[in-house]
Amino acid sequence: MTALDTAYQRRRAQLAASVNRHAAAVFATDTSQQVKVPQLTVIVETGQRHTANLVAAYMTAKALAVGVRFQASVDPAAFTVTAFRGLAATKVYSRPFAAVQVALNNGLDQPQALQVGQNALAKLAATDLQLAQTHAARDWLTQAAEAPTGELRIVGYRRVLTGPGPHCTLCELASTRTYRVADLMAIHEHCTCTVEPLWGTEPVTAVGTTVRVENDPELGPRLMAESWSPVGPTLTL
Repeated sequence: MTALDTAYQRRRAQLAASVNRHAAAVFATDTSQQVKVPQLTVIVETGQRHTANLVAAYMTAKALAVGVRFQASVDPAAFTVTAFRGLAATKVYSRPFAAVQVALNNGLDQPQALQVGQNALAKLAATDLQLAQTHAARDWLTQAAEAPTGELRIVGYRRVLTGPGPHCTLCELASTRTYRVADLMAIHEHCTCTVEPLWGTEPVTAVGTTVRVENDPELGPRLMAESWSPVGPTLTL
């Protein structure tokens, strides 16, 4: 891993922590759900736009590292909860409050129920930031791959494990393969994988995984395990 990769992963972690911290603070305020939900969506979508900019800057720097001057057009304004999930952001970010009510109905006390809601909120925000990362990377890779034949260009990518781990078996398996740009870049609810662009003049040989990737109605191509909920298909080895 290069210093650039380390810096990128550190900045992603800092951004995710900042979004989570600000969202948690809003969730804990003594105001109504109607007030909190729009604030939460602003926090998350601001994080998504910053993620898109960060990915574009990282990919541009990776290109320069191999002697390629290329800067793709990645529009951060397009990176929203609604654009990715196909649902109103306010509907998505009402879910943690519903989770609190379900927890109360199941007999948990107020502090415990609020923690359930906080956990649900943290998972939603992390997933939406990851969606921004994968979509921005895909946009950048696709444009770079369309550079004129004969020039050094993006010919594929690898999935890169990030964070301290331990990483799930599915991500570990996926990280050992190479993929063409046109291949799916699936995620799952707890995924933090990033992308290592591969440069050359001929497309890489795509090595398919032994896992099944199905389409989630909100998240798109998705890696899943049987215990993950509430949305999406499962992935089996």
